[in-house]
Amino acid sequence: MKTAIIVAYHIPQPVVLRGEDILPIHVGRALMPPSSPDRKWFEENMRGDDEGDNISRQNPMYNEMTAVYEVWKNMPEYDCVGLMHYRRHFVFDAHTDRNYYSVKKMHRDYLTRKLHYRPGVVEEIMSDEKSFVCVAQDRNKTVREHYTLAHGALGIELTENVIREKFPEYGDAAARYFDGRTEYLYNMFIMRRDVFERYCKFVFGVLAEVKNVVGGRLFLSERITGVFMTKLLDEGYKAVRLPVMFVLDRQSLADAIRESRRNLKLNKIRGGGFHGRIYALKPLLRKLLPDRVFSWYYNKWSKND
Repeated sequence: MKTAIIVAYHIPQPVVLRGEDILPIHVGRALMPPSSPDRKWFEENMRGDDEGDNISRQNPMYNEMTAVYEVWKNMPEYDCVGLMHYRRHFVFDAHTDRNYYSVKKMHRDYLTRKLHYRPGVVEEIMSDEKSFVCVAQDRNKTVREHYTLAHGALGIELTENVIREKFPEYGDAAARYFDGRTEYLYNMFIMRRDVFERYCKFVFGVLAEVKNVVGGRLFLSERITGVFMTKLLDEGYKAVRLPVMFVLDRQSLADAIRESRRNLKLNKIRGGGFHGRIYALKPLLRKLLPDRVFSWYYNKWSKND
């Protein structure tokens, strides 16, 4: 089974994650000036999301999903496709009770020692043909409540309306997912190609309808992914939950402050309230809190978010 687990990068990193099944992709390359020193680094280290049929220029709206689109439209040779982020990675251990791990830096043996990755591990984890891999968190609030507190109600209400009108076969799954307390996180997944094709038609179909109404970053693809996974469970598929490893020091303090400020502005526009402000400050809190404190908090209390 030829597998591509995308790792989406938007800024240069000291270490690029690579493996037999792991494919780094630079997102938003079409927006990067040819004279940029960062562009040269990216061109030397990985392919971009701007080849063939692509939505690279829409990266500010779609974020990591422009890499997913790139593989969907231009790389049909892969039998199995997944997605990780430059600082969020699957831990390939389906037998742990933990949801979350963190490290300060990626060392030479990070892939094998920390992520438990080895050639063939994806096939082992997905030995059941009707299975998919996800990151899931059981919370005390519903998906709808959690989204509304962070971003306001408009985005999820619009998404639900679009699904009911354009993809009615997903309507029941959407209602149950949004009002449920299990959340599928980070757009992280691994799916066989036939399921991946269905996923892309659904998620990009919904996003195309909502992107002209919801300004700025959508923050919706993650929720639409959750609807799709709920529908798969309805069809008898098995969800293989894997923990996530967060690399904490990949963002400078200045970048964390800038991202938190951007998030606060969006929260104000969308009426996210107090909980939304706390959510907006997450990049800064993640940078300032000690590694063990942040890891402990996430595993023990994040379901209350």
